[in-house]
Amino acid sequence: MVFKKTGGRTLVCLVLDRFGFWTLPKGHVEPGESPLEAAQREAAEEVGLRRLAVVAPLGATRYRYRRAGTLVKKTVHWYLMRARPDARLRPRASEGIHGARWLPLGSALRECGYAGVRRVLAKAGRCKVDTFDS
Repeated sequence: MVFKKTGGRTLVCLVLDRFGFWTLPKGHVEPGESPLEAAQREAAEEVGLRRLAVVAPLGATRYRYRRAGTLVKKTVHWYLMRARPDARLRPRASEGIHGARWLPLGSALRECGYAGVRRVLAKAGRCKVDTFDS
């Protein structure tokens, strides 16, 4: 979960996924890569965000879905990461991202299309760190 502070506001990055839902950037861990390294790489690949400061781990979510009749089990490790105030989003359709925007946390909670991701957003809003406030 990437956020930035600009103009006295805290904004969260949401992406429009290939299924038409607003969500957080995420992806797969490559061989030899830690979940944190994967989170940073995916933010760079999906929306062009680099040099993110890691603020706090946000835990993991687990879910299952079917792909071509096969049950897939997925675990997503979440991290609260801070972007620079001037960070711009550059969504990449080649990564399955069809839009991206910065939103205040309350708006992000309303727009997010997945209940599990909304729980991650809510948890981030409760973080007791001076770098994130809702």
